[in-house]
This record gives sequence, structure tokens and C-alpha cells, in this order.
Amino acid sequence: MNKQLMIIGGVLGVLVLVAALMIWQKSQAAPIAPVAEVPAVETSIKQVDLKTQPEWIQKLVVTGKKGRSGNGLDNFTLSVSGIPSTVETLTYVTQYQTSNKGVQGALGMTPQKVTNGKFTKVIDLGTCSTKSCVRHDGVTSVEVELDFSDSSIWTGSVSL
Repeated sequence: MNKQLMIIGGVLGVLVLVAALMIWQKSQAAPIAPVAEVPAVETSIKQVDLKTQPEWIQKLVVTGKKGRSGNGLDNFTLSVSGIPSTVETLTYVTQYQTSNKGVQGALGMTPQKVTNGKFTKVIDLGTCSTKSCVRHDGVTSVEVELDFSDSSIWTGSVSL
């Protein structure tokens, strides 16, 4: 019986030693840094020197007019004219500073149709879900990037 107690005691001693080593080893590991909040990915507007673009790009008329959507949000109508008939589509990126939600924007990466040398798009200044809308307040101008199907690019600021 003494022999069995010695064996059981030895096994328990080894288990305690292994447990102590595991706890010690974990305490020596580098602490895991808290995960920082990852900021939203912001799409930046390319800054293109229009002098490097075709002459028609330099002569484009790009305007913005503030309005109100049926959902109660402010919006703006982006209007572009002077697009040659050889250009059939464009994609756009808009970015604007708000007084309540920081930098916001909208993009249309699916090619948008150009009709009779013109393009018009109404863009809400905010977002809506099924329950409520979040307004983007204090917007006075919008940075715009227009990427045309012929690889030409127009960038600039549009006052509202």
C-alpha cells in the first residue's frame, strides 16, 4: 500500500509540476495588444492635372445643385455636360466633409450611361435603412472624380 501511495504521490507531483510550468510559460508570453478600431476605408479622389487630359475634359461643365430627397435627406444633383459622343459611359467617386459624420462619399463603379453628351446623378447626403435615415450635415462642396470609358479622368471640387 505504501508503494501505491508513493506512485500516486509521484504522479500527482508530476501533474502539479507540469501545470505550474504551463502557467509560468503563459505568463512569459507577450501580452496581446488590444485591437484598435479600424477606421472606415476611405476612397480618395485622384488628383489629376487637367492639363494632362484631352481638351474636351478641360472644357467639361461639372456642377452640383443642392436639393431634398423624398426620404427627407438633403441631396445634390451632379450634372456633367460637354462629353463627346465617342464616350458612352463613366464611373464616379464623390467625397465630402460633413459637420457630423466626418468624410463621407458615394461612388458608382458600375459604368453609368452618358446620354447626348450629358450625365446627371442625384446623390443623397446621408444613408437610410428600413428604420431610419442618418443625415450628413454641413456639406458645402463635393470633391468629384469622373473616370470616362476612353480612360480620360476629370477631378475637381463642386460647390453646392
